[in-house]
Amino acid sequence: GNGRHLVQGDSAKQPTTGTRTQNGKNVIDGDGTEWMEHASFPIPVSGNISIFMVGVVDTVDDLNDSLFSMNASTMDFQYRADNASQYDSELQTQIGTSPKSVNGPYGGPHLFCNVFDFSNNTASIYIDGVLDGTEPSYTTILDSSQDFTVLANRNQITGILDGAFGEVLIIEDVTTATRQLVEAYLSNKWGV
Repeated sequence: GNGRHLVQGDSAKQPTTGTRTQNGKNVIDGDGTEWMEHASFPIPVSGNISIFMVGVVDTVDDLNDSLFSMNASTMDFQYRADNASQYDSELQTQIGTSPKSVNGPYGGPHLFCNVFDFSNNTASIYIDGVLDGTEPSYTTILDSSQDFTVLANRNQITGILDGAFGEVLIIEDVTTATRQLVEAYLSNKWGV
């Protein structure tokens, strides 16, 4: 509805669909060389965003393999493996201390959620509805325009993840009540 579609113009780097399912629904499947993006994704003035992804990690071969990332000139992030052989889950940012999961590794399918709450100056990782790891304090928000990438890190050259995703949602609301509603909806829809 907002015209913020993920694309990949290079056919050699396009993930596939129709070959893999989750809960009876097609997913986008990348083989570790394929990814999608939305250039110039707008970050709200508040800086507050919640990013939800129903995803599966198949193989990790670089600690920068990322489920998704945002790339900007200064303040951005990547949601990376933080391990060269398994997905341990770290929200590596340019805006402060990077939150790390403590209950990994994660394969999937899982419901991943990253919350940047600049009203409370925190960043959080939720996996399957549970807060995982610390919530460092932030005072600087993300740059207002980001290149949003799925299945790759910020540079889109290394750190390309072998995995799949069913759905990605990004919303400005960072309240607990809304996060739990979205998590309930996605977990029911995708069977995670």
